[in-house]
Amino acid sequence: MFPPCEMMVKDFLPSVRGLLIHSLRGAGYSQSSIARFLGVTQSAVSQCLSKDEKHYVSSLLSMGLKKEEVETLVNLLMEDITKSPERANETLYSFWNTLLSEGRLCDFHRSIYPQLSSCEICLTPISKHIHDVDKLEVLKTLEEAVFRIEQSNFFKYIMPQVSVNVVYSIKNPSSIHDVAGVPGRIVKVGERVKAVGKPIFGASQHMANVLLAVNSFKRSVRAAINIRNDDKVKQVIREVNLPHAVVESRGGRLTEDDVISSVAEAYRRLDTIPAAVFHDGGLGYEPATYIFGENPIQVTLIAENVARRYLEQS
Repeated sequence: MFPPCEMMVKDFLPSVRGLLIHSLRGAGYSQSSIARFLGVTQSAVSQCLSKDEKHYVSSLLSMGLKKEEVETLVNLLMEDITKSPERANETLYSFWNTLLSEGRLCDFHRSIYPQLSSCEICLTPISKHIHDVDKLEVLKTLEEAVFRIEQSNFFKYIMPQVSVNVVYSIKNPSSIHDVAGVPGRIVKVGERVKAVGKPIFGASQHMANVLLAVNSFKRSVRAAINIRNDDKVKQVIREVNLPHAVVESRGGRLTEDDVISSVAEAYRRLDTIPAAVFHDGGLGYEPATYIFGENPIQVTLIAENVARRYLEQS
């Protein structure tokens, strides 16, 4: 047997880990801190640092990755690993699963095991394993919305630092497992915008919980997307006459529950669809604009229009 997870353990993970160790060291973290973040020994950290970064980059390029993808993945993991090991794992596996599902690693895998010349097991869409008609429709529509975002020439201009996610729920959702999103989020890769993973249910916990909070009193709201929040975005949204509300920044550190409840309460005052809520952020949270609608195509089209007008005003 020649499972693709063998490539993860022998080739992909060691190279990604090596680059991440170099990046963390370059950012000023001690070897002991890096070892703690990554769950390895300090000796292993030292050994990785003894090899040049080019060694790890070359290894990943030989697998079929592009240099800009390698840089993006390492930057995302740098952002995640110091804050949440769970999120770092999600980002890593979302990226890996996308490479597999797109057939990007097939040539490398077959070069190791020629016996796999006709293997296509990784190309089977996740949706093939879902038999709930409503959930299948949610995933299909969300995939269309994500494709629009990836093909947009303007969307990158309204992306916040924390990256973007778009979520869509089944009717009358009761938990985040009834809400589909993009695992690992939507990020900039060079000059392009790309989803780190394929839409699945239970992804993007923050956006899913924001949507659930609004949906609890406005059942027709089943989709949401987050974009940049600055003066220009606010101006554009006013110009397109999209109903909106503002959650002003306040003193003290914000919790995620604070953000979710304040966004939901602001939307409750609007009680219309589609609509936007500007959250002006606070200690620990970047300002964000949440656009709510009936489906992800609707909110994505609104976001695209905002992005186009945003660029025109630059």
